[in-house]
Amino acid sequence: MNKKIFLSLCLLYTTGLRAQNSRQIGAAGGQEALSLKKDISYLSSNELKGRQIGAAGEQMASTYIQNALGKDKLVVSVQTVEFVKLRMATAQCKMAVNILGLDSIAKTFTLFSEYYPLSQSSNKDSITANWVDCGYGIVDKKTGKDDFAGQTIAGQIAVIRTGYFAMDEFPDSLWDEASNLSAKILAATQRGAVGILFIRGNNKIAAPSGSLNRSEKTQNIPVFFYNSTGLFPRAPLTLVSHIRVFKGQGQTVIGYRNNHKKKTIVVCANHDHIGVNEFENSAKVGSQEIHNGANNNASGVASLLALAHSLKGKRYNKNNYLFVSFSGEEMGALGSAEFLQHPPQQLKAKNNPLGKVNYAIHLQALGRLDPDSKLLSISGQGSSPAFHRAIERIQTDTHQLRIAPNAPTETNTNTDSKTASYLLESFAGASIPLLAMSTGINEDDRRPSDDEEKINYWGLLASVDCAKQVIAALNKKGKLPLGKNPSR
Repeated sequence: MNKKIFLSLCLLYTTGLRAQNSRQIGAAGGQEALSLKKDISYLSSNELKGRQIGAAGEQMASTYIQNALGKDKLVVSVQTVEFVKLRMATAQCKMAVNILGLDSIAKTFTLFSEYYPLSQSSNKDSITANWVDCGYGIVDKKTGKDDFAGQTIAGQIAVIRTGYFAMDEFPDSLWDEASNLSAKILAATQRGAVGILFIRGNNKIAAPSGSLNRSEKTQNIPVFFYNSTGLFPRAPLTLVSHIRVFKGQGQTVIGYRNNHKKKTIVVCANHDHIGVNEFENSAKVGSQEIHNGANNNASGVASLLALAHSLKGKRYNKNNYLFVSFSGEEMGALGSAEFLQHPPQQLKAKNNPLGKVNYAIHLQALGRLDPDSKLLSISGQGSSPAFHRAIERIQTDTHQLRIAPNAPTETNTNTDSKTASYLLESFAGASIPLLAMSTGINEDDRRPSDDEEKINYWGLLASVDCAKQVIAALNKKGKLPLGKNPSR
């Protein structure tokens, strides 16, 4: 071998193919490597401004993915993903004390200065009812405390103090967990309250936020805060919740390859990201920079497109394939939830909307294989015993990549882990095995610094190859059995 060529190959090998020069990447990985780099370079470019759901950049990403799938002669469709941009209390909100025995108002309170709806409040609901003093609204099985005991709550407005007794003196009380608003709201609604009005436990306890969380799970009743420690005359209260909701739409892209088989493999990733932190979900608090999301999750989408191009021929012909690039995952798994609730017709069998699905593979953050651990995490192995055998058969250079079956990529406080967990649990509920593949997150995850030049293309190529090997190993296995631990 020519000495110059040999030294060049050694250099590529020892640097783990982290060099960003297209000629070097192409020489080592061929056309697939160049396609991966091309896809990631575009999807994570400043031109797309972080691919925030509903923004122009996310639409550009959607169009790019549609065109790529179309070039591979897949049947392409789009599923709309609706999301909440903003919730705003309007002047039609109302809080008033009625005159006992008369259909008239004794006193009306001022919105924002005296009261305001909380995030958990119904967007639109009106109730006039008697109220009941529920103390601090604490229910704690450990201590046996129940502030609702002996009270008739059903059909009435529950008036509840924030915090707990002597909270300023005992901040680490046993009741700390039971004293949060969500726990109190749950306790009141379970007892049939038709409205909830929080008042201050004392003036030292901070008031709950009046900023309406766009993603909060709302109740079917008004939930208000009254900025005072005092109670009301023994007369009915009127609570009117009128919150304006501003919505937007994203696009989940679907590509279907019909091999005229009974079962279909679903390969999924997500193309949306954080944009310029419009919705304050960046790991860098307060940042207004572009979050390009090269690893999370342009790398997953590029891998999906590589598989859409490659899964053809005898090694892969015993199943149909549905490639799905979700939108709205950074907003709380919106796209995958919409997909599972309203799956495309290609997956329907008789009365089962997902009846034709054999199994699924989820691709998330595959572009930053750690040069030291070299671990590719493959979780979901317990969802089918067939996965374990297929993973064992994967052949790879262990000096460059090692398989870590069922190794967690991050704690579930991370949005991407929540997405993977949601998919594992949801597919398991439908008796569908799912594998989730990731090289893990890192210090740049969900930050402006997650850029294309940091992608480990050698690791990405090897990870895509592992996915191909698993699919090929399962090609002739028919419908995969569900494992004993389907959500693990």
